[in-house]
Amino acid sequence: MTMDAALVLKGEGNDSFKAKDFSSALQKYKDGLNNLLEIETDKEIASSLSKVRAEGKEEEKKLAGVLLTNGAAAALQLNQASSCIEMCNFALSLDNTVSLL
Repeated sequence: MTMDAALVLKGEGNDSFKAKDFSSALQKYKDGLNNLLEIETDKEIASSLSKVRAEGKEEEKKLAGVLLTNGAAAALQLNQASSCIEMCNFALSLDNTVSLL
């Protein structure tokens, strides 16, 4: 998993979110998550998160949770309720103590 690239994308997503460019922010957070999990499409997220959870690598688990919750916040700003809920559920699947939004 490539933490460095995911951290860069998280930062870019944060910058976009602050600039109220929620569409760009959401894409950056998704790209960061896909990069961290080393996957090509969003359809692979569930199985990849299972690996992160099972391996117990706290840094990767925490970053995945942040990317998911930040992405959920961006999706909410775009009125994409189903994407927001899905991302929150994925974050909760990692750790049910993760702070949402």
